[in-house]
Amino acid sequence: MPSFPVLGALCALALTVSAAATLTLARHATSPPAAPPAPTEPDGHLVLQIEGDARALQVTRITRKPDPCGPARFTSASAIVVRDAAGSELGRVPLDLSLFDLDPAHVGRPLHVDGCVVRDTRVAMLANVPHWPDAASLEIVHEGRVLGVLAGARYEALVRAGAPR
Repeated sequence: MPSFPVLGALCALALTVSAAATLTLARHATSPPAAPPAPTEPDGHLVLQIEGDARALQVTRITRKPDPCGPARFTSASAIVVRDAAGSELGRVPLDLSLFDLDPAHVGRPLHVDGCVVRDTRVAMLANVPHWPDAASLEIVHEGRVLGVLAGARYEALVRAGAPR
């Protein structure tokens, strides 16, 4: 027959192991799942020089600015879409292309002057977008069509070349 002190010690050990396992399971059962990393906040803004026509637009120069980008005060069928390396949208900034003739059939035509309104098929403009540190590409969209993409090494090079001013 086992002695009572040995039996008591075995029961105490079993209760301790059981309690520890229960606490561990309870801790894991109530822990919320890990949240995805929070998107970074914009760090200043970028001034984009955009050139092209109704067939294609490209960003030819970027200048970084330390101050925040002001809010857009208009809506538009055109936008600059900022994406991270995974292709997730970080932001969409309206782009006012209303002063340009973006009909692809008109590309190459001379300026159209109507009173004091001059419309050109050639686009040359500046636009401001927030600078997200984890941004990897910019898309210029107009009425659902992608007119230009700046991504990868070219995007990084233009951002680096546009030293903060």
